[in-house]
Amino acid sequence: MTLKPIQYTVMFFVCAAVTSVVNAADYKPVKCDQPLAYEGPALHPALPSETLEISGSLAGELPAPLVARLETAMKQAMSLTHAPVMTAAIAVPGQGSWNATLKADGSVSAQKRIGHSGGTPGAKAVVAYSLADKAFVAVALNTDGSAEATANLLLKQLGDGSSRSE
Repeated sequence: MTLKPIQYTVMFFVCAAVTSVVNAADYKPVKCDQPLAYEGPALHPALPSETLEISGSLAGELPAPLVARLETAMKQAMSLTHAPVMTAAIAVPGQGSWNATLKADGSVSAQKRIGHSGGTPGAKAVVAYSLADKAFVAVALNTDGSAEATANLLLKQLGDGSSRSE
């Protein structure tokens, strides 16, 4: 079978497309005039109400053997990901909770707050749990403000307004 010149041209364009390089400087943000409502099928079925029921307190600490396994698993995850710092938390209703921050030097320390934040230019969000206040806070901003500072300010208002959760 002999390839014709048109087939060589198509092959060249396919190879050229596969080997192209995209740089961050090439990125151009997408601007939408109006958001469109989702019109497809349901993404997942609704959870049955009994799935959402939690019984038992989260107060207290998890058993020492479990804490040791959790810390070992954290160290393993840190070595695999090469993360400089890693924070994790586990809460088991009726048994208690555990949280720790592992640093690159191997030290483990407890945290007063656990959460995650992120954003993009023009939008920021944070979800956090204050261990001292036993309260969740979630903040979403449609601006370049600080969602974290807003969450801290809101948590300070709990109880007597002191800064227990700092």
